[in-house]
Amino acid sequence: MESAGVIKRATLPADSRFGGRKAADFFWDMIRSTAKRKECVMAKNERKVADCRLFPSEKKCSVTIAGTEDEVLEIAVQHAVTTHGHKKTPQLREEIRKMLRPEA
Repeated sequence: MESAGVIKRATLPADSRFGGRKAADFFWDMIRSTAKRKECVMAKNERKVADCRLFPSEKKCSVTIAGTEDEVLEIAVQHAVTTHGHKKTPQLREEIRKMLRPEA
């Protein structure tokens, strides 16, 4: 006998396409394993930070960029060129790379 207002969760049959498991369980496991792989990858590629407040600037810019070194470097170079008027050169890229710090 069911209580008024209580809804039972639907029971889905197992599906042979998902190793005899319910589709929802299969997909949740896939999401969890993908998240764990991303955590492992990010642990290997330590996150870096470019904090504009630490760079010499007349604009008193407060932008902070965080991510992998390659991601931060690419965005920081674009920011330096578009916002601060620097020329996009390999020297600028190297100067910014030297100023990157590990994320706290």
